[in-house]
Amino acid sequence: KKIRGLEFSVECKANRIESLTKELEELKKEKEGLDIKLTGFKSATKDLDNLIGSQKSNKNKKGLGYSAVPPSRSSIFSSQEGYVLDRTP
Repeated sequence: KKIRGLEFSVECKANRIESLTKELEELKKEKEGLDIKLTGFKSATKDLDNLIGSQKSNKNKKGLGYSAVPPSRSSIFSSQEGYVLDRTP
């Protein structure tokens, strides 16, 4: 009886070891996938930081079509003359 109990105990422990080994392999694969994603996020963060750093500051709007002084009425209308379509049949 004692031998049978020990054999059963060994079998249970072997099954548990096998189960834990499989779980460990699955977790290693999951970690590998997460490491790849993390590398991608780090790269994207670096690219985004570079992009943000290369943007013009809020105070420097030169070249963005911004002017603190509104254009005169004559310049507004003269610039739109080119967009008038001739709709005569």
